[in-house]
Amino acid sequence: MRVLFTPGPVNSHEKLNFIEFEGYSQNQNIIKDALINIQRNIKNLVAGENSSKYEVILFPTAGSGTIEAVLSSIGYAKILNIVKGENGGDGLLMNEISSRYRKTSKLIYNESGEIYGLDYKEIENELDNVHYSFATVVHIESTTGILNDIKKIGSYCANNNTKLILDACTSFGAIPIDMKAMNIAILIGCFDKCVEGVYGLSFVVIEKSLLSELSKLKKETFYFDLSSQHEFLVAENKLRFLASAFSILINNLALILLIEETVGIRYERYKDIWKEIIKKSLELDIEYVVPEELQSKIITAFHQPAIETFEFEEMFEFLEENGLIIHHGKLLDFPTFRLANMGQISKYNVKKLFIHINEYLTTL
Repeated sequence: MRVLFTPGPVNSHEKLNFIEFEGYSQNQNIIKDALINIQRNIKNLVAGENSSKYEVILFPTAGSGTIEAVLSSIGYAKILNIVKGENGGDGLLMNEISSRYRKTSKLIYNESGEIYGLDYKEIENELDNVHYSFATVVHIESTTGILNDIKKIGSYCANNNTKLILDACTSFGAIPIDMKAMNIAILIGCFDKCVEGVYGLSFVVIEKSLLSELSKLKKETFYFDLSSQHEFLVAENKLRFLASAFSILINNLALILLIEETVGIRYERYKDIWKEIIKKSLELDIEYVVPEELQSKIITAFHQPAIETFEFEEMFEFLEENGLIIHHGKLLDFPTFRLANMGQISKYNVKKLFIHINEYLTTL
């Protein structure tokens, strides 16, 4: 079995390997019951006792598709897209989608090539001085692994009557989220990362009152329209467009396993593995990029070894031959690679990874 040190897909719990899914259709009760459970459990995880104030809308698509569904369904709104620069790929995606749908948007943008967190004072000043209907931000930036302070940004939005849209695709399932306390109006998530499920299903959690407002707007898309997707799901208890029975059943069980473990304990498990990764990397003089206090401890960007003959693709292929999958870097200013520690990864897996990295480096 391959061990995936990647920011999705991830190694899932062995219990998911025993799901039987062949022969099911969306009209069968086992699938309809799974959809009900998924919606209820997602709401409980991010809203708790306030879950009755939110709706969950499921889409048979990747998280990026669901981001487009949200941004294409909010009308001709004025949006503040919060991004930390060229190295904030996830945030830049939301800004690009906003532009495609002719939203009036502004980018809070760090033009420096340095790697550091958001400038929260700049965000606060912008929201204080200009009214925006919505602000978008990424919880964990997968390019760098930086964890943004959503409660702080949410408080700025609350003070200025701005609705906060959170891309939680990389954080949901590991980082505790309270939509009311963080003032999050819309949350976007998926299952193939910290939920430890599979690709093929993603979701939106949205304030009921806001969804009601959006349903009155002119629809800009057919497939990605939020209110149409929700209305069909409520009326028929199935998705408006076909999703595989496999992804529904697997992700339903993955959510149940998450609830049994709890989000807090899962995050502690991830952080223990992250500490082992950092320890082993420093033993090989491989340095991480982002200061520790800004790290999510779920995805880590590393400087590539300063060896003239080092080639990432060669190391990648060498590790792949040994059943270990890592991820290329996406920073623009210097060469990096990334290791994610979400999913079912053990300290033994980490030890094996760095034994083989060292084996590769000694050949150079």
